[in-house]
Amino acid sequence: MLHLLIDTSVLRQDPQRKSASFLVINRLGNLGELITHIPYVVQREFLSQRENEYVNPIIKAKKELIKVSNKPVYDELSESLKKEAENIDEKIEEVKNWVQKEFDYWCGHIGAEVYQVSKHHGVNVLDAYFSGEPPFKQIKNRADFPDAFIFESVKDIASSVKQLNVVIPDKKLRETCEKIENIIAFENLDDFTKSKQCKAVLLDADASTHFDIIVSELQKHSQKVEKQAEKIIFDSLLGETFSDDSILDDNHEASISMFDVPRGAGLLWDDIEYYGQGIISIPFHFEMEALADYYIFKSDWYSLDDELAKSICVSEYDNKHYFEAEEEFNLLIEGAISLTVDLSVADEEKNFKEEISKIIQTIKVEASEIDEISVIR
Repeated sequence: MLHLLIDTSVLRQDPQRKSASFLVINRLGNLGELITHIPYVVQREFLSQRENEYVNPIIKAKKELIKVSNKPVYDELSESLKKEAENIDEKIEEVKNWVQKEFDYWCGHIGAEVYQVSKHHGVNVLDAYFSGEPPFKQIKNRADFPDAFIFESVKDIASSVKQLNVVIPDKKLRETCEKIENIIAFENLDDFTKSKQCKAVLLDADASTHFDIIVSELQKHSQKVEKQAEKIIFDSLLGETFSDDSILDDNHEASISMFDVPRGAGLLWDDIEYYGQGIISIPFHFEMEALADYYIFKSDWYSLDDELAKSICVSEYDNKHYFEAEEEFNLLIEGAISLTVDLSVADEEKNFKEEISKIIQTIKVEASEIDEISVIR
């Protein structure tokens, strides 16, 4: 039995939990081979961020409805708009409830356990806060309170299991956890799912033996995989934010609004990886032209040279200090798709090679993970 603790950053990096690494976690949990421990602070941080992700656009829509209702429109329309704005409050509560229920369902589905805050945690955290002991980076550093509560959960769980794996991107907290004898710490979830202890559970003898055969047959169906990959990568990239010093936004960021994923999706078949239990990851790497949106300070726009200004389309929006800008970029996209094949459909009484065609029919591209978006100069 493997025990795994994850912090907020791990969930935030893949909020829908559909990457190849999370598929491994889900599968191990379903098999009863892994217990995922989630400290209460991690749960609350993640859910509050998810709520904001969904609720903030709804609140913005409500404000816009109210704004329009106050404009010179006929009375019935104005009242109708105000009523719609009032009804939005109910939708906000529905969204919050859904965020909680979706997370609870996932936890139940994989057998994850949320670790509640205990009475002794508060005293220990305050002592560390005033003394500056790890994971606090310095005395009275309030920003480290969440990590300090997570660390208390880590200590408690580690004391009750033979070995605890923790996935914590934050270097200070990770190094603090590593000082506990029976803890193995990882910077990201991918490192954990590729670790020896995880692969020992995932890669049973049959799966490791059959993978080369599966890959060989899979490549014969490359067009089917690539077609599915093109769609799922498109969905992942639409609205994705990237950064570059050349972007004239205050934060040097822009959001992709229009593009085409090239045929074949740039899949790197030679770098295909097997995660076990029929879960396969195929990296992709391709260049594309894309239109992206950002906001530019008006005075910055007016100071641009004519040649650069011609390449940027600007328009007014609800801010007197900024333009909404649209610009074309040449981008390099890197990431990986995760797909699954169902090994269980093979008849154990027959030779595996005879069952390959049946297995390949179950191919399904599950998700796309964007690792990096770079501007090609």
